[in-house]
Amino acid sequence: MPTVLQIEAPGGEPIELDRECVVPRRLDETLRPLAGDRARAAVTKALQQPLEFPPIADSIVPGDTVAVALGEGIPDVASVASGMLDAIVQAGVEPARITLVAAAKSDAKRVRQAVDEAVAVVRHDPTDENELCYAGVTREDDVSLLLNRALFEADLTIPVSRASTPDDPANRGPYDGLYPAFFHIDSVRALRGSGDERPEWWRNRTNEAGWVIGAPLVVRVAPGEGDRVAGVYAGEPEAVEHESSQAARRAWVRIVEQDADLVIATVTGDPDRQTWDDVARALHAADRVAAPGAPVAICTALGQKIGKSLARLRGAGDMDQTLRRLAKDAHPDTHAARAIADALTRGPVFLMSRLGDDLVEDLGMAPIGGAAELQRLADRFDRVMLLEHAQHIEITDREEA
Repeated sequence: MPTVLQIEAPGGEPIELDRECVVPRRLDETLRPLAGDRARAAVTKALQQPLEFPPIADSIVPGDTVAVALGEGIPDVASVASGMLDAIVQAGVEPARITLVAAAKSDAKRVRQAVDEAVAVVRHDPTDENELCYAGVTREDDVSLLLNRALFEADLTIPVSRASTPDDPANRGPYDGLYPAFFHIDSVRALRGSGDERPEWWRNRTNEAGWVIGAPLVVRVAPGEGDRVAGVYAGEPEAVEHESSQAARRAWVRIVEQDADLVIATVTGDPDRQTWDDVARALHAADRVAAPGAPVAICTALGQKIGKSLARLRGAGDMDQTLRRLAKDAHPDTHAARAIADALTRGPVFLMSRLGDDLVEDLGMAPIGGAAELQRLADRFDRVMLLEHAQHIEITDREEA
C-alpha cells in the first residue's frame, strides 16, 4: 500500500512513496484538534472559566491596561490572539488599552492582520534597552531581570505559550514562553549556552521570573497536527501546566515497538515558521526509533539561514572537536547545531529543504531534491518508519505508555 506524506516536496509536488511504511501508534486515537473559529472560542472559554483562578473579568477594573505576551511556536497564533482579545474586551477593557507583544516577527505580522486596528501589536526586541524595564533580581545570584516595557507597565500581564509534554527536557514550565524570550538579550544568550545541560536549574529560573514580574494568570496552548490546537488551558500556573502538558502528551506521544532501518521524519506546518530547532527536535524523535547506524531522512520546507553555530559544521572533519567548540557557543542556532552534530556521529542524515544542495552537503548532510530521490532512498531498506509532525512527537514504547 502506498504511503502519502502530509507535506509537499520543495518544488510543490505531493510525496507518495510506492511502499508501505511503519507508522507509530498514537497514544490517543480520538483526539480532534481545533482551528480557526473553534480554536478562538476555546481560548475565550478558557479565560472565562480558568483553572483554580477567578474568571478574567474579576481580575480587571475599569481603566486597566492589559498586555499579552505571545511566546514562540504557538499553533494557529492568529486565532489564539483573537480569542484572547475576545475574552479581554468582554471583561470590559477597551481595545486601545490592549497590547499584544510577540516574540517572533512572523507571529507579529500574522496577529496584526487578524485583530482590531485599535489593538497595539509589537514584536519584542531583546537588544533594544529603551524598550526594557528593570523588573527585579533573582534570589540565587542577584541577576537583574530586564523585561519588555509594555509587559512591565501593563496593569495585567498574561503570558501565552506553547505547551510541551511532561517528559520534554525543553519544557521549563508555565512561564517558558515568557522567560527569557521577553527579557534582555543576555538572558536569551544564557539559555542558549547552558539550557541543554541544566534543564532543572532553568525551570526554576523561569518560574522565578514569572513570580518576580507578578503574572499569576497564564495560558498554555497544546499544539495539534497541522498547526491546530489540541487544547487551551488558562488559570493558576501549576494547574495549567499539569493539564496542558497532559494534553500535549495525548496529542504527541507515539508508541513504537521495533527499531527501523530507515526513519523518514517530516517537519510540518507553515514553511515560513519552520526553523533549525524544528529539525533538531525531529532528529531527537528519529533517534529514538532508528536502529544503530541507521540513516535518518528529515523532510522539511526549511528555508531559514544558518547562524554562527551551524556554520561550524561546514566542512567539519573532526566532529568531536566541532562538538567541543559548540559546547562554548550561545547563538540562536547553537542547540540545532549540537543536535545535528550529534546525529551525524550516529549515522547518515538526509535533508529535504528549500536550501541549496551545496549548503546541505557542507553541513555534513545529504540533500534530498524531491519525491523521486526519497523513493530511491526508501527502496534500499526493508523496515522504513514514517514519523509525521516529527518536531512535536515524543517516542515511547508499550511498557512506558
